[in-house]
Amino acid sequence: MVERTHSFVEADSPVMVPAPPIYEESSNDPLISAVPVMESLQLDGVPIVPIFDPDDEEDDEAHHENLTLGAGVAGGVLGLLIGGPILSILTGFGIAYATKQQGAAGDAARAVGQLALEAKQKAQEVDRKHNLVQKGQIAASEAWEKAKETDRKHSILVKTKAFFV
Repeated sequence: MVERTHSFVEADSPVMVPAPPIYEESSNDPLISAVPVMESLQLDGVPIVPIFDPDDEEDDEAHHENLTLGAGVAGGVLGLLIGGPILSILTGFGIAYATKQQGAAGDAARAVGQLALEAKQKAQEVDRKHNLVQKGQIAASEAWEKAKETDRKHSILVKTKAFFV
């Protein structure tokens, strides 16, 4: 027998386990009565509301496409940081492909995709609050105008071309 020496859950902390779904018993159809009623799921008396309707195939397909895209983008960024543009392409497509596979690799790729979607949502929320994109565009435009003015004043591009040629 193997004895556990450590745990991810502290001994004094309560373990949070969602209650099993409550099934609709009023239906005479055995297929319908086996379908969980999502609105009746509760955790410590608080209703659990699904993010998307699991019965809606279009919503599920759109969510899976977003997970695939998010995982691909996250993999591409990671590959770019580690090994440059070629590794970026390979890891991006590889992780996007892995989201469609079963098993641990698929689960990990989907988790990366979900993380990327949550990061995107948080970035959009921060941008709405602080208007960072517009401020960045204005700052970049001002910096470009200042660079062009400096070049007109000191002929930096002409001097640089003459130096290298």
